[in-house]
Amino acid sequence: MRLIVILAALLGMADAARTVPPGPSSRVDAAQPPAFFWRSACGYCHDREPFAPALLGRHAAVELTTHVVRTGAPGMPPFHASEISDSELEDLARWIAASKPSRERQ
Repeated sequence: MRLIVILAALLGMADAARTVPPGPSSRVDAAQPPAFFWRSACGYCHDREPFAPALLGRHAAVELTTHVVRTGAPGMPPFHASEISDSELEDLARWIAASKPSRERQ
């Protein structure tokens, strides 16, 4: 998406670039509940894939979760503030820390 905006701006079509629908890695609508972010991003791997550690029910420290989400980890890309705001990320990290184990990964 960023590349499209940059190219459009260079070509004088910045207004047209703003109408491009968001792609899968673009920021979702503001003020989404933590469960929405979990289902739309985290849970895709952390609930299903054997290479991604199960997070629900492990009571991970909020600071650890926010750090890993922002910086990434082996096999996991970082998620920037343009994708999830700091306050949304803290809410998500608290939600993960307080969660019960996922039925899919018990």
